[in-house]
Amino acid sequence: MKRKLSFRVLVAILLGCGALSAKAQIQTNYVPPTAANQALAIGEVNAGTTPDTPGFNTFSVVNNNTYPIAVVDVGYWHVSESPNTARPYNANGNFYSVWVKKNPGPGAPTPINTLNGWNTISTFGPVSTATNGSISITPGVNVIVPPGKKYQFAVVTDGRPIVASYVSTVPPVGNLVANPQPLSFSGTGPEAGVDFITSAALGEYWGSYPNVPFNALFSNGGFIGYVGFVTVQKSAPEPPTVVATPNPACDGDDVTLTATAPSYVTSPIFNWKDPNGTPIGTGASITITGATASQSGKYTVTVTDGTLTSEPAEINVTILKTVAPTVTGQTAYCVNDQFFPVSTNGQNVKWFTNPFGGIGTIIPPYVNTSVAGSYTFYASQTISGCESELTPVTITVAPKPNAPGVTSPIGICEGATPEQLTAIGQNLKWYYQPSGGVAAVVPPTFSTGKLDTFSFWVSQTVDGCEGPRARLDAIVTFKPNGQINIDMDSICQKQTAIISYYGSGLPESAYNWNLPALGATLLSGTKEGPLTVQFDSAGIQTISLLVGNLGCYSDVYTKKIKVNKIPDAGIITKDDICKNAPELVGLYQFDPNIDTFEWDFDGGVVSHYATDQGPYAVQWSTPGQKVVSLLITERLCRAIKRDTLMVHELPDAKFSIEGYREGEQICEGDSIRIAARTIEPASQYVWTPTRFFDMYDKMPVTYSRIDFNSMVKLHVTDEYGCKNADSVRVVTKSCCTLNFPSAFSPNGDGKNDVFRMITPGFNDIKTLRVVNRWGQVVFETADARRGWDGTLNGEPADLGTYFYYINYRCNQKLTEQRGEVTLVR
Repeated sequence: MKRKLSFRVLVAILLGCGALSAKAQIQTNYVPPTAANQALAIGEVNAGTTPDTPGFNTFSVVNNNTYPIAVVDVGYWHVSESPNTARPYNANGNFYSVWVKKNPGPGAPTPINTLNGWNTISTFGPVSTATNGSISITPGVNVIVPPGKKYQFAVVTDGRPIVASYVSTVPPVGNLVANPQPLSFSGTGPEAGVDFITSAALGEYWGSYPNVPFNALFSNGGFIGYVGFVTVQKSAPEPPTVVATPNPACDGDDVTLTATAPSYVTSPIFNWKDPNGTPIGTGASITITGATASQSGKYTVTVTDGTLTSEPAEINVTILKTVAPTVTGQTAYCVNDQFFPVSTNGQNVKWFTNPFGGIGTIIPPYVNTSVAGSYTFYASQTISGCESELTPVTITVAPKPNAPGVTSPIGICEGATPEQLTAIGQNLKWYYQPSGGVAAVVPPTFSTGKLDTFSFWVSQTVDGCEGPRARLDAIVTFKPNGQINIDMDSICQKQTAIISYYGSGLPESAYNWNLPALGATLLSGTKEGPLTVQFDSAGIQTISLLVGNLGCYSDVYTKKIKVNKIPDAGIITKDDICKNAPELVGLYQFDPNIDTFEWDFDGGVVSHYATDQGPYAVQWSTPGQKVVSLLITERLCRAIKRDTLMVHELPDAKFSIEGYREGEQICEGDSIRIAARTIEPASQYVWTPTRFFDMYDKMPVTYSRIDFNSMVKLHVTDEYGCKNADSVRVVTKSCCTLNFPSAFSPNGDGKNDVFRMITPGFNDIKTLRVVNRWGQVVFETADARRGWDGTLNGEPADLGTYFYYINYRCNQKLTEQRGEVTLVR
């Protein structure tokens, strides 16, 4: 049941001045109440019954400006001592809650809760004052009212008395004294353009919180109104609305953020910040190019109208980075294994055949396991429309490996501690049977207490594939014994010895002979022998033998043999010697204990010697290669030493004199050509007497001027130092008559082209002159080496007969000679 409020109203007008850029307070007008004249109604919602029932009253703020305003404070009449003695309530200790509803519709505002569009903006209290009056109950609030908008506010008490004013233009009701009062308050100063609506006549309500409204319109036309004030100021613009497209976005997408300013902001300026608070742009929209998951978060934007800046608008941008799926199924197979489709841990998985994507399929790949190989596919998953990067998935089909390498059988001596079994392979598995059974990674052991044979099997696993098994037999056997026999205890170097084994070893046993590392050569024989061994190094040599019977080895047997040194000597002689020339042959070194020296000079004749070891004076009468041999003996050990030399024939020293036979005479001073019969480039030639040859006495072919009777001799030394000589006697005579040709033919054929003396001899030529038939001189010289070439003044002379005249000294007497010569061509 609705409860009526009792109240009285007193109106007073309060005016102010200033600009709305500062705070402006709009307050209801009233006359402070007295006990006799109540201008305020002070009571409770349910009068006389439950004074603590919460109540509410409302007022509205209308912004008629072209810019937003901010309600920054709300005031309410607080009762500390009621002037109504009939209801002596007070509001000390009261809590006040203020609610706001944007753009309220007609009718009752109840229920006052968020589901009905109401939002609480402040809770203030407990409040206690000493006097009655309006107090601020919303310090620090900031409710923005856009231009042309109406916001309704509700003040809720927590059950203490509520206060209202009574306004009427008709006679009073009961004891209420009514005074005229506006339905709303519109300022002309700092509150200009703002309506403060308090009257129930304009749709304001009182009632029981949260859902019992009371309009309080009286039958005589009176009505109640809100008592208090609001403080307003010009407000910054409301935050812009902001959207992100797309949102959520996928990693790598371009995300566009768009802000829209309130319509009353004519030239908006935006300022954007990323989740780190870093400025990122000023336009109405910005684009995050190639966004990544790290750029997810809360983005803010403010708008400025040129003077004031709004609170930031916020938008959470989500950049989804979908991780690649993980493979949970089998990817490694052996050849001919059954294939199972690949399973993954992912959503909306697609498969590709190359790392660059393309057209994918939801069907997992299939691999034929009959062929070994490696096959790589690529998978992605899509979550919330975002596809991940491709992840490679490699499926391997491995061939089964071969059986591991084993040495079988292996032997071990009876009663010995066996070594661990081994095989060559990877990830070995050991078995006691050729197929089936339980595998062990530790090699098996066996007993050596008696002679026996044990069989085991082993496999290897490569790339998860187990191969066939290899058999390994372990045989417990006996330990061989025995000794080494040698046919002699002492031998000479380079001689051979016969060595053999005698003992319990079997023909199939292993015989490991160990001969000296240096100077011992196995010539023949295997196994237990006999072995033929040549010993090249002198001294005490040791032979050893280890006999193995299936891995069970004997003790090491040894045997020594004395190897006597064979004697040594070095023959010294020249490599090249001359026939019939004695040459020394001897030794440049020899062992001091040599007993005998036996020489063989290969046909050489010894003329004398000093001792058995030489040197010997030996000469050979036949040319060719000769081998000098020496047999030396020391303590019954013999050695033959050889050296090779070459016996050379003596060089040819025969020579010829052109135009001369031995026994004839030649003119004194004549020049003759002499040539060795045999010319060897490496040989040396020397002619005597030296005065006959001037500086040409060391040439195999040369010219000699014979001045008197003499023996002309040639000395020849070849490249090996072998020497030979030969001589010819030359007889001279005095010759003053000169010889000239009777004709010559200067035609350039190299024969008789020049007219000159045939043999000038040792004569001093004074002049040689040639004239034609008219006595004209065509040639003249005093040089016996020159002659006429058949020209006159550089031109060929006429054919015909010419005359010569020569004047020369011979045998200290001046002599003349004339003659004629015919020029032909």
